[in-house]
Amino acid sequence: METFAEFLFKLIAKKNLTVPEVYHKVGLHRKTFSDIRNKKNYLPHRETIIKIIFALELSIDDAQKLLKKAGYSLSDCNNFDLIVA
Repeated sequence: METFAEFLFKLIAKKNLTVPEVYHKVGLHRKTFSDIRNKKNYLPHRETIIKIIFALELSIDDAQKLLKKAGYSLSDCNNFDLIVA
């Protein structure tokens, strides 16, 4: 089964972006992406993943898959989640 990190870096490659382009666009430190890549089972906060989703301009399907890989989802009962969707 594909991990969160594997799926994320596959999406970054699919968008023809570099990791520095993404973490600068998201406004994250290089260390966060280093942790995602190198620390087994490391998962960023939900808000960080949502920032990544917007930075990569993901489809709703890819966004939901990425969130699911980290154990999160978008809720139909949460106004913020409805706006994100």
